[in-house]
Amino acid sequence: MRSISTKIVLGYMVIIFMITVIALFSFLFLNRLSSPIDRIIAEKVQNVNVAEYMIQNMLQLEIVQYDLIKNPNDQSLMVSFNLYKNEFYNWHQKAVEGVSETMDIVTLDSIMNLFRTYLEISSDMHRQMQSGLTSGLASSFHYQKILPVVKKLESKLTAIIQENKKAIEDLRADARNISHRAEVIILILSVSIVVFSIMASFYFTRKIVMPIKQTITTVKKISKGQLNQKISIASNDEIADLGHEFNKMTERLYEYEQLNIKQILTEKKKSETIVATIPVAIIVTDPKNRFVLLNDPAESLLGLSGSDWSGKNLDSEEIGPEIRQILSYQPKNSDFEFDPVKSIRTFNCDGRQLFLLVRQVEIMDAVGEVSGIATVIQDVTTFKELEQLKSEFIAIISHQIKTPLTSIMMIVDILLKEVKGAVNQNQRELLQDAKFDTQRLKDFVVDLLQFSRLETGKIKFEMEPVSPDRLRSVIEDAVKSLIPVVNQKKIDISVSVAPGLKSFPADPKQLSMAMGNIIENAVDHVGPKGKIMITAETDAGQILIRITDDGEGIPEEKIQFIFDKFVQVKEFQNNRSGNIGLGLSITREIIKAHDGDIWVQSKVGKGSTFNIRLPLKISV
Repeated sequence: MRSISTKIVLGYMVIIFMITVIALFSFLFLNRLSSPIDRIIAEKVQNVNVAEYMIQNMLQLEIVQYDLIKNPNDQSLMVSFNLYKNEFYNWHQKAVEGVSETMDIVTLDSIMNLFRTYLEISSDMHRQMQSGLTSGLASSFHYQKILPVVKKLESKLTAIIQENKKAIEDLRADARNISHRAEVIILILSVSIVVFSIMASFYFTRKIVMPIKQTITTVKKISKGQLNQKISIASNDEIADLGHEFNKMTERLYEYEQLNIKQILTEKKKSETIVATIPVAIIVTDPKNRFVLLNDPAESLLGLSGSDWSGKNLDSEEIGPEIRQILSYQPKNSDFEFDPVKSIRTFNCDGRQLFLLVRQVEIMDAVGEVSGIATVIQDVTTFKELEQLKSEFIAIISHQIKTPLTSIMMIVDILLKEVKGAVNQNQRELLQDAKFDTQRLKDFVVDLLQFSRLETGKIKFEMEPVSPDRLRSVIEDAVKSLIPVVNQKKIDISVSVAPGLKSFPADPKQLSMAMGNIIENAVDHVGPKGKIMITAETDAGQILIRITDDGEGIPEEKIQFIFDKFVQVKEFQNNRSGNIGLGLSITREIIKAHDGDIWVQSKVGKGSTFNIRLPLKISV
């Protein structure tokens, strides 16, 4: 037997053969036991049933007899008597048709003769009763002549019942004896098979397992670094083939180890050098928040040196609470992509406020489990300061431009009102164009100034509790300025505020402005008789406001830029006068000042839904 599969198949075939023998023997023996017993028991049960029904008919006939003695002229009793008589004949006929060895025809004939005698005597009594025989004499006649015949009939039928019941009990005893013999034989065969199977298992197990155990011992030595081990081969089956291949593998592994240890160490050193020279802080922690890798900027940020951080974790006393909070990993919500603006954290260091751009990535192992967290921290304080200077510069310029624009508007109004003299039609048209363009420029400056103040934090938000009724008023204020366009386009605007909505802190004026910008965009992009639905409800312990329209929708590739400054989705803009793409940027800044989030869901041709989520409590 060369192969292991042959050995295993042979062992299974022997066991299967023995089990098949037991199964066939059990089937034949039990079939031999059950078939005749079932047939005979069925006959005995039928005989018992027939005899019992015949006794019941006799009892019913006797009951009618007694009633006839009392009421000899009652014809319905005679009808019942004849009915029970015919039933007795029927049951007797069934007994004759199914006659067996325990209920032969002679016994049935004697029963029928007695029944006929019973009927003759009963008929004689009935005639005498019709001739004037009294009830007392009829009862005496019944007792002396009829009742002895009835008792003989009951005695014969009872004997038949007892005889058949005894036969059934004898059959049960025979069945138990046969079953006992079958159990003994099956038990002997089963024990023999179990003993044989155990012996065969030990034999085949030893043949198969011993080489495997030797292989396991050798593998354990190799796992400890003893790569020059060999497996001894004593058979010519698959395990021997495995041993040959395993020995070849260990030889190649040993050669590989000797050749590549130096190369691996060189690559490791190269990777560590690259990480160390990257000018941003790189921190790698394991699932228990222990430090695995820190480069020089990370050590400087944490205030640790190369010999200090080994074996420590984020809970160490040397790590300040601010930086610990920055490094605490929280799984990202799949609904939002990485946002550099939201990922900027503030950190106070030596009396100076630093702005840190933090990005964290899970490190997955080969089986998909999280084996660590890589945190990259970039100091963007310089860029943040430059952005703030830019915003302040834009605010100053916008403020300076706003004043002369106001003067120009006043001058144009004076000229149009002909305060300084009459103007002809051509001059009036030129002045109206100048007024229109000046108003556009002024609206642009106002938006730019508003955005700059929001960016630099110079707008003071007056927070107050906003109840459901107050929120509805805020939404209606946002829609109020758009009523002329809404009526012109016959747009249906519905407002639904969920009952039981909790009050939340907000600046009603700024919140109305934010929603007004969104609603204004929706009004621009829905067609005539379009629909805009505004809802407010509680979601996950926060306030969720949705502004949904059935307009043109936004292309998927444009959605991520929709809240950026000076961005317009040209395919879906109506070139509205004064629109420079700052409305949604201002809205985002207002919502961000409320510690909230805003995002959009849209599909081209299906409309858009702007979602605003506001907390029930503003963080300090």
